[in-house]
Amino acid sequence: MKSWRPVSDFLSTFNLWDLLIIAAYLVGVVWLGFYVGRREKNAKEGSGTEDYVVGGRKIPWPAVVISIVATEISAATFIGVPQAAFDGNLNYLQFGIGSLLARFAVASIFIGAFYYFGVLTVYEYLYRRFGAKSRYTATGFFLLGRVLGSGVRLYIATYALAGIFEVPMWVSLILFTLAAMAYTWFGGIKSVIWTGVLQGIVFVGGVVALILYLQVSIGWGEICRVAGSAGKLELFHTTPAQGGLWGWLNDPVILWIAVLNGFLATTASLGTDQDLTQRMLTCKDAGKARRSVILSGFVGLPITAMFLFVGIGLYVYYTSKYAGGSLPWAESGDTRLVLPHFIGHVLPHGLRGLLVAALFATAMSCVDSTLGSLSSAAVVDFYRPYLNPGKSDAHYVKACRWAVLLFGVLICLVAWYVRDNQQMLWLALQVAAIPGGALLGVFLLGLLTKNRGSDKGNAIAMLSSAMYSSVLLTMSMHHFPGTPGWSWVIVLGAAWTIALGLLLDGRGSSPAPVDASHPEGLRP
Repeated sequence: MKSWRPVSDFLSTFNLWDLLIIAAYLVGVVWLGFYVGRREKNAKEGSGTEDYVVGGRKIPWPAVVISIVATEISAATFIGVPQAAFDGNLNYLQFGIGSLLARFAVASIFIGAFYYFGVLTVYEYLYRRFGAKSRYTATGFFLLGRVLGSGVRLYIATYALAGIFEVPMWVSLILFTLAAMAYTWFGGIKSVIWTGVLQGIVFVGGVVALILYLQVSIGWGEICRVAGSAGKLELFHTTPAQGGLWGWLNDPVILWIAVLNGFLATTASLGTDQDLTQRMLTCKDAGKARRSVILSGFVGLPITAMFLFVGIGLYVYYTSKYAGGSLPWAESGDTRLVLPHFIGHVLPHGLRGLLVAALFATAMSCVDSTLGSLSSAAVVDFYRPYLNPGKSDAHYVKACRWAVLLFGVLICLVAWYVRDNQQMLWLALQVAAIPGGALLGVFLLGLLTKNRGSDKGNAIAMLSSAMYSSVLLTMSMHHFPGTPGWSWVIVLGAAWTIALGLLLDGRGSSPAPVDASHPEGLRP
């Protein structure tokens, strides 16, 4: 276990300007979270479940755009994407192409149906379309998948912060989780969205500052020359690593598979994952929600590209400075700390404080948004209709707040459990694939058919899909012969759910007709 740093060593890393910038961010984000929460009378008095969960559907769509981007570009992007470029090249951006296309699909297919039924969580839609079993099973998958996925993202951020401050990981893990829990507990989704706006501004400002610093200190002409000779500038991976048909079907970063995976993974996250869809449900109407989800793609893709170029710049810096020697952050060559080391030992003061504040923003953004969505899904989809129906709004808001505390502890435990994994970015994507395929399949079954699928059959399809996907992912991670790559997990999981849902079709579901393309979603 790492010991505490002497105060003299800490002060040699951060000067007064660094500490003032960091403190200003921390005070500002916590104050904003409490201030926005207390502005709403219902939140202050502890009543109004709709206000606590979807902000009374009064959040301006530009704030929703920034909040979506801030949640998607979490610590997995801030630390994991530069690491992926440092170890490899620019192939990860291929996933972003599919991600951008997916937003148009979500806007045209999903959002209108959600606003038509006026749901507080997307799993309420499954109840209206199929029944209680579909709703409870999907909610369970979301809760489990989001706890695991957010635990991984929290680990990425707190591992990096622990590396910069050279303190035990559990210190940063507990401190930032408690801070995010505090204002999420108080203000609900309004606090999550508006602090997300501040967090997004801070860490986008951080990556822009990094780009400018690399330009001044090395020059992008030199960076491109060195990186190009090392094969780091490959964007489109059009030829599989292995020959034959299997190589074309199984290379996880070949162009067509990466685009397909990015399309399905983003459709699953933006269309079936309460953590992101909850933001869209805070807009006044379906038209503004559609606008927010589409624009978030055009904002997020260039930001992801900037993080990749940061990784390329760090590769050139470290391979030039330490040519022929061992890299400084780990004797084992562990590249998880490449950006934290650069922040804590290379950047000048002031800029160092800004980048640490940006890391704080990613750590807190991956916690607060998750806690808001987990608590809302647990209470609205489980506790209120099944465990304790018929209570007052004030009772259910209190239940949401207790759920925030419970899930905060669970996410911390997951982050601690995965602390030894070195492939941060890919781990986050792989974990999301298991529930993502099952959820995407059942939502597509409901949205693309009028009366196909059955309540019991959907539950069986989702459960078996998750088991099938878990086996596939495990075999892929252990390189079992003949196993498809992990990029296929969400594709095959969704196909399994749809196929089995159709096979077990009871023809008993007959929902109200929904015009998903209507500007207002035809909400009653």
